[in-house]
Amino acid sequence: MTENVFWWFTQFSVNFLDFVMLYVVMHALLKQRLTFKIKHLALAILYTMIVAPIGYFDNYGLRVAGILFFILVVKLIAKRGLSDIVLIYIIFMTMTLLIQPIVLLPLWIFGLNQSVTFLVGQTLTTMVLILICTKFKLNQWFYALQINAVLKLMFCVVFFLLLIVVFILNFEYHITYFIFFTTTIFLTGITLFPIITKLYHHSIGMISVHDLQNSLLSMGIAMENTDNIEDVRKMIRKHSKKFGMDLSQLDKKKFEDELNHMQLMAEQVNTFIEVKKESRNKSTEIIADIMYHKDYAAVDFELMLTWLGTLLDNSLDASINKPIYVNITVSTNRLLLKVANEYTGNEGKDIEVIFEKGYSTKENGMGIGLHHLYQEATEKGAEVVVDEYYNEEHHCHYLEIKIYFKKGLYNINCV
Repeated sequence: MTENVFWWFTQFSVNFLDFVMLYVVMHALLKQRLTFKIKHLALAILYTMIVAPIGYFDNYGLRVAGILFFILVVKLIAKRGLSDIVLIYIIFMTMTLLIQPIVLLPLWIFGLNQSVTFLVGQTLTTMVLILICTKFKLNQWFYALQINAVLKLMFCVVFFLLLIVVFILNFEYHITYFIFFTTTIFLTGITLFPIITKLYHHSIGMISVHDLQNSLLSMGIAMENTDNIEDVRKMIRKHSKKFGMDLSQLDKKKFEDELNHMQLMAEQVNTFIEVKKESRNKSTEIIADIMYHKDYAAVDFELMLTWLGTLLDNSLDASINKPIYVNITVSTNRLLLKVANEYTGNEGKDIEVIFEKGYSTKENGMGIGLHHLYQEATEKGAEVVVDEYYNEEHHCHYLEIKIYFKKGLYNINCV
C-alpha cells in the first residue's frame, strides 16, 4: 500500500516538475520574467492531473500526451507561432536529454528504488535547468536560431540524431512507443522543412541544366527570325518565367507606380509620426524605417496608423532621453509593425502585464490603449509580442512591441 502511494506521489511530482522545467526554460528563451500567476499554476495542476494518470496505463502514452499538452501550454502562455513553439520545445528537450543521463547515472550506480531514482533525478534535473537559465542568456541563443537558417538547421539535425540514439537505446515493440517518436520527429520536421526548402531554393535552385540549355537554344533560333524588339522581350519573359523569374515585374511603369506608392505611404507615416510627436509636445528623437511596398489585405492603412499611434503614445510617455525606434514593413504577404523605447521598469516586473486592462505606468492608472490594441490585433489573427533587450548603442534596456501578420503558418522570413 505504502509503495503504491509513493509511486503515485512520484508520478504526479515528476510530471509537475516537467511542467516547471518547460515553464522556466520558455521564459528564459523569451526573456520574460518569472512571476507567480494563478492561471499558470492552474495550467500546471491541470497538466499534472491529466497527464500523470496516463502513465499508469502506458509510459509512452504519457509522453505523447505530455508533448501535445506542452505545445498547448506554450501557445497559451507565450502566444507565438507554431514554428517558434516547436523550436522552444526542441531546445527544452535537448537540454533535458543532455542533463538527465548525467544526473541519473550516479543514482543508478547506488541501486536506488526506481521511483526514488526518478523523483530525485527529476528534482536534480530541474535544479540544474533553473541554474542554467539564471546563469546563461538563453534568449540570445534562441534569437540566433530564429534569424539564422543554417544554425537552426544544424541544431535541429543534432536534435534529430540525438532522438534516433534515444530511440535505438530504448527500443520497444509497442504502438505508443512508435507514436511518441513519430510525433516528435513530425514536430521536428515542422521546423526543418521550411528551412531546408528555403536553403534549397536559395543555394541549389530547381533549374535543370539540360532544360536551360534547350530553352536557350530554342529561344536563340526563334530570335534569329524576328527583328521586333517587343517579340524578343516576350520570348525572354516567357522563358525566364519557366525557370521561376517573372521579368514582367521589371515593367518600367509598374516599377514607377510601385516606387511612387512606397514613397507616398512612407511620407504619410512619417507625417503622422511628426504630428503625433508635436501634439504630445515631446522632443524625443524618433527613428523610423518604413518599407510600405503594397497594402496588406487583412489590415487597412488607417487601422495600422491607429495602432502606431497607440504604441507611440506609450513610448513617448515611457521615454526619457533615448530615441524611439519605429519599423514598418508592409507587402501583400505580411505586415510588421514594431515600436521600441528605452525601458526603465523594475527588475522584477513582468512586462506582459502591459496588455492587461487598466494597466498603466501613469499615476492615474487608466491605461486601456494597449489592451484594446492587443484584443483588436489578435482577433484579426496577428501575433502581438513584447520583448525586452539590451541596446548596446545606448547602454540601456529597450522594450519592444511587435505586431505581425503573415500569410502561411510556416513563414521563416527574418523579421
